[in-house]
Amino acid sequence: MTETIQYNLLSNAKKIQKHIVLPEGNDDRILTAASQIAEDKVAKITILGDPEKVNKRWEEWLEYEGEIIKSYGNKETIHG
Repeated sequence: MTETIQYNLLSNAKKIQKHIVLPEGNDDRILTAASQIAEDKVAKITILGDPEKVNKRWEEWLEYEGEIIKSYGNKETIHG
């Protein structure tokens, strides 16, 4: 039952393609969530945080190479 609900939620989210903004981009949990959401193509992601810290952590251990927007105040970079 739970798997059916989760499947329906993900399926609907993929169709709608909302934009999610995630704060604290240097937190591994946030980067993991962003990677999973983007990899599953559930939503568009913007990660907020210090550019050097976010990029360093991203490149150290995340494998996802798709498009993720990382926003730092007035600057935005696209990873992927």
